[in-house]
Amino acid sequence: MTRPRFLPALFLGLTCAALAAEGPLKIGHYASLTGKDAAFGVATRKGVILAVEEINAKGGVLGRKLEYHVEDMQSKQGEAATAVKKLISREKVGVMIGANASANSREAAPICQNAKVPMMAISSTNPRVTEIGGAAVNGAYYCSHYSSESTAPEVRDFVQRFRAKYRDTP
Repeated sequence: MTRPRFLPALFLGLTCAALAAEGPLKIGHYASLTGKDAAFGVATRKGVILAVEEINAKGGVLGRKLEYHVEDMQSKQGEAATAVKKLISREKVGVMIGANASANSREAAPICQNAKVPMMAISSTNPRVTEIGGAAVNGAYYCSHYSSESTAPEVRDFVQRFRAKYRDTP
């Protein structure tokens, strides 16, 4: 099975949190579980649950179990902020996993930064995501996906090569 690419960063964030507190390590996740973008959120949620179960089955992180909390953004603009605020204030999460869309990450990043809660984006590609609040959001942000800015030249080159081959094909 292929491991999600965000797991090393998640582990690092949780290890830091494990050193600072007692009890379970609380992971927050804001995702579209309903609405037009639900397929992305539901798939991510399943992956996080699988990872949490595997980690907990092996004793957790530094002997502490993980506790997963998710909030549904309902695929609505403006709901990322509401979900993140709720996860931080009510659930007291120590690490945040972001939604798939860059717009959601850009909305949530300043809230996480102000609360000093590390946030990881699953697939945000807009280069402005990591510019919020300074480089890498003052060390409290991790993007586990390439930005559209860095991949655009590669995509362009691929399309040009593909078209050339396609035209040469009888």
